[in-house]
Amino acid sequence: MMVSGDGNARANLVNGKKRPDKVQVDVDQNVFMVYPRQSVLITSAHDGKVNVAAIAWTTVLSCKPPMHGFVVSPQRFTHQLVSGSKKFVINVPDRSIISQVVKIGSITGRKVSKFNQVDLTPIPSLAWGDQGPPRVAECPVHLECEVRQAIDIGDSTLFAGEVVSCSANASLIKNGLYQPGLFEIPYHLGGHEFVFNNLKIHSF
Repeated sequence: MMVSGDGNARANLVNGKKRPDKVQVDVDQNVFMVYPRQSVLITSAHDGKVNVAAIAWTTVLSCKPPMHGFVVSPQRFTHQLVSGSKKFVINVPDRSIISQVVKIGSITGRKVSKFNQVDLTPIPSLAWGDQGPPRVAECPVHLECEVRQAIDIGDSTLFAGEVVSCSANASLIKNGLYQPGLFEIPYHLGGHEFVFNNLKIHSF
């Protein structure tokens, strides 16, 4: 079928604009091509040991039952503790503790207490008290989860946890509903680089 010059011009348009040029990218870049990703602090505890880890690979898994998951390497101390206790807490940090988030990601909790190293405060969970992972007091939001499945995928493990308790700073709750646009949430770009939501809410 013949295509006119005008037809070729239209074929190179996307929504009325010139179609962007595309290039193939090395598959090794796949992870960072879905960044930035929200950074959270995962707390874990087992056999008298407590840890906090900076994790960007998290996701909502289900609404009924409420399920959240995170992905971590079996080599990480967090993997060991969550495997043992079958519990973890997702703590959502804000911009005020971003330096601690970065430091947490650069040290191991196997030999030192990260809470002491980065000057953060553990407080008991609502679901387990002192018998489970703590919440991070400086984080505005907390989801307490019990592991229902642990799935090995390639070089990592997906821990799927049912949310058994939620808590947040009182200032973030309005008429019983959580307001996520009231504080700056860090999103990891890679390395020590982060961006933040700018608190401007746009409705479309």
